[in-house]
Amino acid sequence: MADERSRPSARSTRVRITRVSTGAALLGLATWYLATHRDDVASVEQGLSSASPWAWVQALALSAALATATGGVVRHSLRMTGVSLSLTAATRLSLASTSLCVLIPSGGMAGAPLFASQAARRAAPSAAGAAGYFVASIAGRLGLELAVVLSLPLLASSGIPVSLVLVALTVHALSTVVKVAVVAASRRHEHTLVRWIASARSRVGRAQPRRADACPARQVVERFAAVRWRDDNLRVALAWSIIGKLVGGLMLVVAVRAVDGSISWTTGVTIYAAATLVGAASFIPAGLGAADLTIGHALVETGMQPHQAAAAVIFYRLFQLWLPVASGAVLAARLCRRSVARVDPALDVQLARA
Repeated sequence: MADERSRPSARSTRVRITRVSTGAALLGLATWYLATHRDDVASVEQGLSSASPWAWVQALALSAALATATGGVVRHSLRMTGVSLSLTAATRLSLASTSLCVLIPSGGMAGAPLFASQAARRAAPSAAGAAGYFVASIAGRLGLELAVVLSLPLLASSGIPVSLVLVALTVHALSTVVKVAVVAASRRHEHTLVRWIASARSRVGRAQPRRADACPARQVVERFAAVRWRDDNLRVALAWSIIGKLVGGLMLVVAVRAVDGSISWTTGVTIYAAATLVGAASFIPAGLGAADLTIGHALVETGMQPHQAAAAVIFYRLFQLWLPVASGAVLAARLCRRSVARVDPALDVQLARA
């Protein structure tokens, strides 16, 4: 019995040691790079400092618009599973969920418990919220794939290899199919989904995982299976997703102009969609590295200097990723505290007895 109790503690200790070691290695690598590339760093810093206050205001406004567009996807996806949220509440939920998925290694499952708890707070089944999370993920993926397909004729002029985008599109589409298949198959393999959700909930709440028989996995699968994909809400969610890609492309244009560069809006949308797809297909949280390198390469191919392109990428990612992640982390902490005592206990008791 003592050995069984010591296992979680030993496992958590190993995880912490691994994280600290990885963080220290990355910090050391970054320090070495900055020390050996001082001239390049100074050029990038100069490019960022030359950005006008108006460019910062524009980027901030577009960051808010991008978050709102993602909130629109979440709102109408949740409606498909019977959960009603305002656009403001859906935007907050989207930011919090995105931040958790970036900060917590959980295979993209970290947001599901948060969706479930927010549904329970609104007197809706928590399983409907978790199912809405999967619907929102699929709607966002379909919107991205559609934007990339529509912008394929413009790839040649953006400097991004068409073959790279086609491979990424294939991988991304296959992963979407696999995600749907996994959720659908979980009706027969419920315990697998139980473990995933229980693990993600423990990570979000920083608490001990719930009992497997108390996790409403079967209800999540049934809610997901009952979704009507010809619903008007799906079309609206896809429209919000496309709007998000247009806003993201405009944000990239603003970032390039902030460092005295110049690209057209169509080129910005094409680069944004392709880089987002490559980042998603890399299976790295937020496409870190993959998306950045794709954007930087494309900007250099359009005629920008490497240090200028690097400054544009940093400026762009500040408002497209890091500001939303930081604000989402604050919102996630608040939502998790509010939801601790409001998750549907009756549902867990009912399932435990079943």
